[in-house]
Amino acid sequence: MKSRLAVILALLTVTGCSVNRNIYTIKGSFEECNEPMVWLVSGNEAVDSTQITDGTFTFNGTVDSPIIAYICTAPDRSIAEFECEFILEPGRLAMSRLYDTEVYIMEGSTLNNRLAALEKRSIDMVKEYALNKANSMDNFEKEIYRQWNLLLTSNLDANTDNIFGLYCLRELSYEDLEPEEIIKYLNLFPDTLKENSLWKSLHESYSESSENLTD
Repeated sequence: MKSRLAVILALLTVTGCSVNRNIYTIKGSFEECNEPMVWLVSGNEAVDSTQITDGTFTFNGTVDSPIIAYICTAPDRSIAEFECEFILEPGRLAMSRLYDTEVYIMEGSTLNNRLAALEKRSIDMVKEYALNKANSMDNFEKEIYRQWNLLLTSNLDANTDNIFGLYCLRELSYEDLEPEEIIKYLNLFPDTLKENSLWKSLHESYSESSENLTD
């Protein structure tokens, strides 16, 4: 006869093996939104939708690995009045409005908390420099972009092992980062992330330009 402890351990082992650790739950609301539904969009494809009830919505699902996704007030991002860009990963996620802006952030997981902190800092930075701006609007904008690039670069350097780092690299690619620098950063990411659609898109966009510059 097995001891009671052995039975409990066996049950816990079976239960642990059967738990799906890829589950996510997303709750939130878009303020001043009159739409009856919201959509979960990955790339250009709406992969899920849910009704807004009493001003709030809930998504439940599973995801094998973290991806960049959007919650939108239309299945087509180009016509959505509101959207929230976030990292779809396992966990209990909560979407909320950032200050009094039309920017929405997602919190509740490690990578989304980092992304939310980046969004918050960007808004705070603009407000700070707006209060103490330089003599001209041109100088003001240059300083904002300089600080933004520094912020993105520091976050990228600290996250070359996850998709938040890819997000930062994508944002830097819109600025003055040279193609060969982008490729160097892309090569730092682990092989698992090189299967991600964002990594592939960046690599495809800049690998040829980088090769042309080195010829």
